[in-house]
Amino acid sequence: MLDNYIGEIRYKAQELGLSFDQVRFSKRDKDFFHELEAFGLPSRFVHWSFGGGYKYSKNAWEKLGEITLETVLVTMPPQAYLLDTNSELQDKSVIAHVYGHADFFKHNYLLSHAHKDMLNKASIHSETIEQYEKKYGKAEIEKLLDSCLVVCSHTDVFSSDGLPYFLLEKAPLDDHEAGLLDMMITESKYFSQLGRNRIINEGWASLIEDMIMQSLVSKADWVEYCISKAGVLTQPKLDVNPYTLGIAVWKAIKEKYGFAKCLDVRRDYEDLLFVDEFLTEDVCRESNLYTYRESADKKQVVIEDTSLDKVKERLIAGIDSRVPVIKPFEESKSKLVLQHEQDVRGGLDEKVMPSFMGAVYRLWKNDISLKAKVYDPGPLKLKEKTYSYTKEGFRKHG
Repeated sequence: MLDNYIGEIRYKAQELGLSFDQVRFSKRDKDFFHELEAFGLPSRFVHWSFGGGYKYSKNAWEKLGEITLETVLVTMPPQAYLLDTNSELQDKSVIAHVYGHADFFKHNYLLSHAHKDMLNKASIHSETIEQYEKKYGKAEIEKLLDSCLVVCSHTDVFSSDGLPYFLLEKAPLDDHEAGLLDMMITESKYFSQLGRNRIINEGWASLIEDMIMQSLVSKADWVEYCISKAGVLTQPKLDVNPYTLGIAVWKAIKEKYGFAKCLDVRRDYEDLLFVDEFLTEDVCRESNLYTYRESADKKQVVIEDTSLDKVKERLIAGIDSRVPVIKPFEESKSKLVLQHEQDVRGGLDEKVMPSFMGAVYRLWKNDISLKAKVYDPGPLKLKEKTYSYTKEGFRKHG
């Protein structure tokens, strides 16, 4: 059934100037999507932390009506999974959306260099981890995975002289410990590349979807499609919908500069620069964007500012504050001193410091300290603090 209109949609995408690798489409049930949203990839290793993602996905579907109609993976070739209960109109729209993603994956400067063999890699990692569990015990490997995941989730895995690579090279790790850390660096880099392009990527796919559907379907189906799309683009009060913000910015670029400019932007930008350069007052107003804070009694939310500069500042901090650069500052046999280098990524989240420092301690296997810039309560305030972790546990200084 899908083959009846895949070819026509692919041709319309190519008419727009898009190009992509051959996409593989398949139909899957909702349980597959729950697992994929929790694990990130099919056949990935099992970890307790993925359970929360599975419950969240299932709750979103069953109680909130947030149903995923498709998912496409950055692989070679791109793998697209469509929900098996989609209507024909829904299938047409998500196929158009997938081709937008596939074009972005091929041409964007960051995702074009993503590890396109990650499906195979993830499967190999899973099998290797199962072997480690049989040899060293499931509890031991789970603790190691906890540490590796925390380190790779809270530091920049793109900086070759950063903490994950330093630990891989210099920490007194056994072969299986180094193997686990290396696997988690590889997987974290893959997911980080996706995270750095969420707004621009989803917005691009949504724009292409609209352009194709408008020329593909009847007027009656176009009206039905627009009604359905309005639900996807609903903007939550205290968060940012990447589809909504992304397509709004893309439409503004297309209107001001033309579609040829859009093709250049999808190649050369990621979320940070995309928002910084192309977010406008009109998009902020139309998308109902604002900064907010809790009231003094913490019982309600108060709108702080609706200006472009403040909204952009908060968005940029949210986009990139999750990947701080942490590097070794001083190393000896008895102690490792780390330095958080502040850049556009801003400060660390103080709430994660006990688990983060504990994870580094378990891998370094000796005392550590970290000189860091962390967020204080309040709008984007940074304060210098020092943390340490020894056999006595975690301590905060200053």
